Amino acid sequence: SVTSFTVTPATGYKIGGVTGCDGSLNGTTYTTGPVTRNCTVAASFSPLTYTVTPQAGPNGTIAPSAPQTVSHGATTTFTVTPNPGYSASVTGCSGTLNGTIYTTGPITGSCTVIASFSMNTYAVTASVSGGGGYVSPSSQTINHGGTATITITPDTGYSIGSITDNGTPVPGANPYIISNVTTAHTVVVTFIQNTYTVTPQAGLHGTITPNIPIQVAHGSTTSFTLTPDTGYRIDTVSGC
Repeated sequence: SVTSFTVTPATGYKIGGVTGCDGSLNGTTYTTGPVTRNCTVAASFSPLTYTVTPQAGPNGTIAPSAPQTVSHGATTTFTVTPNPGYSASVTGCSGTLNGTIYTTGPITGSCTVIASFSMNTYAVTASVSGGGGYVSPSSQTINHGGTATITITPDTGYSIGSITDNGTPVPGANPYIISNVTTAHTVVVTFIQNTYTVTPQAGLHGTITPNIPIQVAHGSTTSFTLTPDTGYRIDTVSGC
């Protein structure tokens, strides 16, 4: 007579083969041939495998770039490399990105890992310390390698005193231009009040005090004492 066995793989495995007793496998049922002696039915199992397919958009790469065969429940990794000035985002196969390494979750079916790349942008902010003018724009977003332009406008009677970019003093050009932006920038401008020289002069037979040039801030006033010699009076005073 013949007998039958049901062959059931564990989760994540498939039937590799069944041999013995001159039988045959139909689906999960193994039926022996006519049994005329002691014999052994041996079943073997192999892990299921799935295809993980990588895809990369423009401006970067994913490696390996060929589809990977992964056993059931195992994980696989890919190296994601953006071009300079770009950042990566990766989706698919329930994975996580750590630095440039994307590790899938446990694979239980064929899936696709998709890497996309976007150009980096940087914030450029500008402000005034202490008043005396303004800057424009106060904030802007610049693409990697782009140019930021900041217009500096002193109030009447003021001039640019200093400019710092990320804490480093830079030449006081106006407008202030940052070429080839590859990081965030914080620009701080200070203004100084203009000063002017008022020079006193006195003719014969009297004095003017003080009798040295005086530095006077824009919009301010200064004064002098005029003292005629004995027997003289102030004739005229002019200037400023």
